[in-house]
Amino acid sequence: MNRKVHVVLGASLGALVSTSLGASSLDGLVGLVWGAIGGYVPDLDLRRQHRILLHNILSAVVFALAATLAMKMLLGNLSSAVHGGLGYIVGHLSHILADMSTKKGVALFYPYSSKLYRIARWESDNEMLNGLFAFLAALLAFSVLVG
Repeated sequence: MNRKVHVVLGASLGALVSTSLGASSLDGLVGLVWGAIGGYVPDLDLRRQHRILLHNILSAVVFALAATLAMKMLLGNLSSAVHGGLGYIVGHLSHILADMSTKKGVALFYPYSSKLYRIARWESDNEMLNGLFAFLAALLAFSVLVG
Protein backbone atom coordinates (compact mmCIF):
# COMPACT_ATOMS: atom_id res chain seq x y z
CA MET A 1 0.00 0.00 0.00
CA ASN A 2 0.98 3.56 -0.64
CA ARG A 3 1.87 5.44 2.57
CA LYS A 4 -0.38 8.38 1.67
CA VAL A 5 -3.34 6.02 1.35
CA HIS A 6 -2.59 4.55 4.78
CA VAL A 7 -2.51 8.03 6.35
CA VAL A 8 -5.72 9.25 4.69
CA LEU A 9 -7.55 6.02 5.48
CA GLY A 10 -6.39 6.16 9.12
CA ALA A 11 -7.42 9.82 9.44
CA SER A 12 -10.83 9.13 7.91
CA LEU A 13 -11.48 6.17 10.18
CA GLY A 14 -10.21 8.04 13.25
CA ALA A 15 -12.62 10.89 12.53
CA LEU A 16 -15.44 8.45 11.82
CA VAL A 17 -14.99 6.62 15.12
CA SER A 18 -14.81 9.86 17.09
CA THR A 19 -17.84 11.45 15.43
CA SER A 20 -19.81 8.20 15.69
CA LEU A 21 -19.31 8.38 19.44
CA GLY A 22 -20.71 11.91 19.56
CA ALA A 23 -17.36 13.63 19.98
CA SER A 24 -16.97 17.37 20.31
CA SER A 25 -15.26 19.17 17.42
CA LEU A 26 -11.96 19.04 19.31
CA ASP A 27 -12.28 15.33 20.02
CA GLY A 28 -13.24 14.65 16.39
CA LEU A 29 -10.08 16.47 15.30
CA VAL A 30 -8.04 14.54 17.87
CA GLY A 31 -9.44 11.26 16.46
CA LEU A 32 -8.58 12.37 12.92
CA VAL A 33 -5.00 13.39 13.76
CA TRP A 34 -4.26 10.27 15.80
CA GLY A 35 -5.90 8.12 13.10
CA ALA A 36 -3.47 9.61 10.57
CA ILE A 37 -0.56 8.91 12.91
CA GLY A 38 -1.82 5.35 13.42
CA GLY A 39 -1.99 4.94 9.65
CA TYR A 40 1.64 6.02 9.35
CA VAL A 41 3.44 4.38 12.30
CA PRO A 42 3.42 0.75 11.07
CA ASP A 43 5.73 1.75 8.21
CA LEU A 44 8.42 2.95 10.60
CA ASP A 45 9.73 -0.62 10.44
CA LEU A 46 10.57 -0.32 6.71
CA ARG A 47 14.29 -0.91 7.26
CA ARG A 48 14.05 -3.72 9.80
CA GLN A 49 11.53 -6.55 9.97
CA HIS A 50 9.00 -4.74 7.76
CA ARG A 51 5.47 -6.08 8.15
CA ILE A 52 6.55 -7.94 11.26
CA LEU A 53 7.70 -5.61 14.05
CA LEU A 54 4.90 -3.00 13.81
CA HIS A 55 2.30 -4.77 11.65
CA ASN A 56 0.65 -6.72 14.46
CA ILE A 57 -2.15 -6.48 16.99
CA LEU A 58 0.16 -6.14 20.00
CA SER A 59 1.97 -3.09 18.62
CA ALA A 60 -1.38 -1.48 17.73
CA VAL A 61 -2.62 -1.91 21.30
CA VAL A 62 0.65 -0.78 22.93
CA PHE A 63 0.91 2.34 20.77
CA ALA A 64 -2.80 3.15 21.26
CA LEU A 65 -2.37 2.96 25.03
CA ALA A 66 0.72 5.17 24.78
CA ALA A 67 -1.21 7.69 22.65
CA THR A 68 -4.05 7.71 25.18
CA LEU A 69 -1.69 8.25 28.12
CA ALA A 70 0.23 10.96 26.25
CA MET A 71 -2.98 12.82 25.42
CA LYS A 72 -4.21 12.55 29.02
CA MET A 73 -0.91 13.92 30.35
CA LEU A 74 -0.71 16.71 27.74
CA LEU A 75 -4.32 17.86 27.76
CA GLY A 76 -5.58 16.57 31.08
CA ASN A 77 -8.80 15.75 29.25
CA LEU A 78 -9.89 12.11 29.42
CA SER A 79 -12.40 12.45 26.57
CA SER A 80 -9.78 13.76 24.13
CA ALA A 81 -7.32 11.13 25.35
CA VAL A 82 -9.79 8.32 24.67
CA HIS A 83 -10.65 9.69 21.22
CA GLY A 84 -6.92 9.98 20.47
CA GLY A 85 -6.34 6.37 21.50
CA LEU A 86 -9.34 5.12 19.52
CA GLY A 87 -8.30 7.16 16.49
CA TYR A 88 -4.79 5.75 16.73
CA ILE A 89 -5.85 2.11 17.00
CA VAL A 90 -8.28 2.26 14.07
CA GLY A 91 -5.59 3.97 11.97
CA HIS A 92 -3.00 1.35 12.90
CA LEU A 93 -5.42 -1.56 12.38
CA SER A 94 -6.59 -0.16 9.02
CA HIS A 95 -2.94 -0.09 7.93
CA ILE A 96 -2.51 -3.72 8.96
CA LEU A 97 -5.73 -4.77 7.23
CA ALA A 98 -4.78 -2.95 4.02
CA ASP A 99 -1.34 -4.58 4.01
CA MET A 100 -2.97 -7.97 4.54
CA SER A 101 -4.39 -7.55 1.04
CA THR A 102 -0.88 -7.76 -0.45
CA LYS A 103 1.24 -10.77 -1.40
CA LYS A 104 3.59 -10.52 1.56
CA GLY A 105 0.94 -10.24 4.26
CA VAL A 106 1.67 -9.26 7.86
CA ALA A 107 2.83 -10.99 11.05
CA LEU A 108 -0.51 -10.37 12.76
CA PHE A 109 0.34 -12.20 16.01
CA TYR A 110 4.02 -11.21 16.35
CA PRO A 111 5.92 -11.69 18.72
CA TYR A 112 4.01 -14.90 19.46
CA SER A 113 4.19 -16.03 15.84
CA SER A 114 6.06 -14.74 12.79
CA LYS A 115 3.59 -16.40 10.41
CA LEU A 116 2.47 -13.97 7.71
CA TYR A 117 -1.29 -13.62 7.20
CA ARG A 118 -2.97 -12.21 4.11
CA ILE A 119 -6.49 -11.89 2.75
CA ALA A 120 -5.47 -11.30 -0.87
CA ARG A 121 -2.36 -11.51 -3.03
CA TRP A 122 -2.01 -8.11 -4.68
CA GLU A 123 1.25 -6.23 -5.15
CA SER A 124 1.69 -3.34 -2.69
CA ASP A 125 2.46 -0.96 -5.56
CA ASN A 126 -0.66 -2.00 -7.52
CA GLU A 127 -2.10 1.27 -8.83
CA MET A 128 -5.63 -0.13 -8.99
CA LEU A 129 -5.48 -1.33 -5.38
CA ASN A 130 -4.02 1.94 -4.13
CA GLY A 131 -6.60 3.85 -6.16
CA LEU A 132 -9.43 1.78 -4.70
CA PHE A 133 -8.25 2.34 -1.13
CA ALA A 134 -7.70 6.07 -1.82
CA PHE A 135 -11.22 6.34 -3.26
CA LEU A 136 -12.74 4.54 -0.28
CA ALA A 137 -10.78 6.73 2.15
CA ALA A 138 -11.90 9.89 0.33
CA LEU A 139 -15.50 8.69 0.27
CA LEU A 140 -15.33 7.95 3.98
CA ALA A 141 -13.76 11.35 4.73
CA PHE A 142 -16.48 13.06 2.68
CA SER A 143 -19.26 11.21 4.50
CA VAL A 144 -17.74 12.10 7.88
CA LEU A 145 -17.35 15.77 6.96
CA VAL A 146 -20.79 16.13 5.37
CA GLY A 147 -22.51 14.07 8.05
